[in-house]
Amino acid sequence: MTTSARLSKKPSPGNRCVLGRGEDDVSEGKILTFPGSLLGSQMKLFSGFIPFQWPESPALRPSPVQLNTTPDGAAFASRYVTGELLGEGGFGSVYAGVRKADGKSVAIKYVAKSACKEYISKISFTAVDEGLFDAQVTGSFPPVMMDLWRFMVVLGVVLLAREEEERGTRKCGETEASALALAVATVALSSRSYASFTPQATFDIKSCDLHRLDQGPPTQAVLTREDGLNYYRTMQLMRRMELKADQLYKQKIIRGFCHLYDGQEACAMGIESAINLSDHLITAYRAHGYTYTRGVSVKEILAELTGRRGGVAKGKGGSMHMYAKNFYGGNGIVGAQVPLGAGVALACKYLGNNQVCVALYGDGAANQGQIFETYNMAALWKLPCIFICENNRYGMGTAVERAAASTDYYKRGEFIPGLRVDGMDVLCVREATKFAADHCRSGKGPILMELQTYRYHGHSMSDPGISYRTREEIQEVRSKSDPITLLKDRLINNNMASVEELKEIDVDVRKEVEEAALFATSDPEPPLEDLCNHIYNNQPPIEVRGTNPWSKLRSTS
Repeated sequence: MTTSARLSKKPSPGNRCVLGRGEDDVSEGKILTFPGSLLGSQMKLFSGFIPFQWPESPALRPSPVQLNTTPDGAAFASRYVTGELLGEGGFGSVYAGVRKADGKSVAIKYVAKSACKEYISKISFTAVDEGLFDAQVTGSFPPVMMDLWRFMVVLGVVLLAREEEERGTRKCGETEASALALAVATVALSSRSYASFTPQATFDIKSCDLHRLDQGPPTQAVLTREDGLNYYRTMQLMRRMELKADQLYKQKIIRGFCHLYDGQEACAMGIESAINLSDHLITAYRAHGYTYTRGVSVKEILAELTGRRGGVAKGKGGSMHMYAKNFYGGNGIVGAQVPLGAGVALACKYLGNNQVCVALYGDGAANQGQIFETYNMAALWKLPCIFICENNRYGMGTAVERAAASTDYYKRGEFIPGLRVDGMDVLCVREATKFAADHCRSGKGPILMELQTYRYHGHSMSDPGISYRTREEIQEVRSKSDPITLLKDRLINNNMASVEELKEIDVDVRKEVEEAALFATSDPEPPLEDLCNHIYNNQPPIEVRGTNPWSKLRSTS
């Protein structure tokens, strides 16, 4: 029987769950009660009530802080995050918690050393690890399960306890323990009134490699709960949008070029969170993520991909040509957007508006001659331009080591300062971009950033992405460096969000993407009479005649 199957079982009539040492923790005929701000004074467990009540005066109340100073306690703290107090029993206190490895909700029972000997004599066993669960229910109890002298985990959706009174007739069987564990974790950790979230936290981040700079961005970053949830939702939405685009392309609803951005979400999110809406951004053809962070809705992006009238470019631009205010695409010619970005930066300097332009390109475009020409011009005129190379390790199907004599792209500007950044960490990207923007706004001229990132899909939809790299390589990056998982772990492990809250965001994101996809597949295509619209900003002064069948169509805006 699987763990999930066990957890779904209902309690048997007539049996009672005994928590802790028995008599002191159980009061006949009463309902489970929680302190203070939880969901109320009573809770119904599945089809029946399980009668027990936390005692008003616990005999022992060891704190997580005290226990975490012991060797075993420190090891425990490296695996679990302890949260709000749920209740107190005769031998210890029960806290809400999260397992760091997978974000699972658990309840943690701390028991003082002095109480453990007596406590062990009262119970047959307590589960301490998910991996031991099957052995426990079959009666094979490894010695480690009895090592309760410093800590133990006794309740939770996955970390499950089953306790029996050896000298009494009342027993807590597997079924009842399952129901109790599930109910406690669900009620305690899904309650908004329960969660006393940390409003902000400071994180250590990877230092940047520097070129022609005496000092770089900070190695610590402050993240507020509000920003963290916003980053998480935005990055999840970019991911889900790209996966939906993949699905629509394979259904032949999206046609033509399509370059997906999943895996690189920390780059777009980090950059956008560090610049102003009045600043400018231009990128290459892998533009969906930046289109979204610059303010275009998922509905408009997917509708553009399907060539519908409701698309951001009225269905005429497709994957590579999307635009928004202060966002200049989406450019199909390799590297050609970089000189255009320098031109925007020249306008910023000419107008004196203290704005900057972010000009992005990939490692595949980094060897283009026009980029080096742009470096020279930007440095000569001290343009407020942030050149950013998104190094996702492959230019189409060619590894960077096979295409470039030097893969230190942040040094390619030579006379332009540069920094190499962990592009899988949204906080690293944010802090580095803030540093770069301050550099430009202070009149020091351009700066170059290399973001070390990774794309999960192939170069484009015609590229399966596994002919020049292995599935194992992709999976390793997903498991160790995924930008969304990294942010999620930070939020949960530092009590800035609950697992349930993030799951709610995931559900909301999926719903938004599905609704956008429905619009993108049902909205009408642009009519033929719109073919020549939006070519010129103003109607040209002379009429250009031709012999083609479209000559009667006038170009209008």
